[in-house]
Amino acid sequence: MRYGVHMHILIINAGSSSAKFTMFKKDDLQITTDGMVERIGLNGTKNHIKNKEVYS
Repeated sequence: MRYGVHMHILIINAGSSSAKFTMFKKDDLQITTDGMVERIGLNGTKNHIKNKEVYS
């Protein structure tokens, strides 16, 4: 079985104590994954990731 190559674009917005990211499919700019990490380096760090990837 041969798997196709899926090209993606990753956008990162990093602040002093948080980071947000979104990954898009290169061909149609459909969002495949997005998320954030809050309170980096502090007590109570939280992360949220949504994987929306669908391969056909």
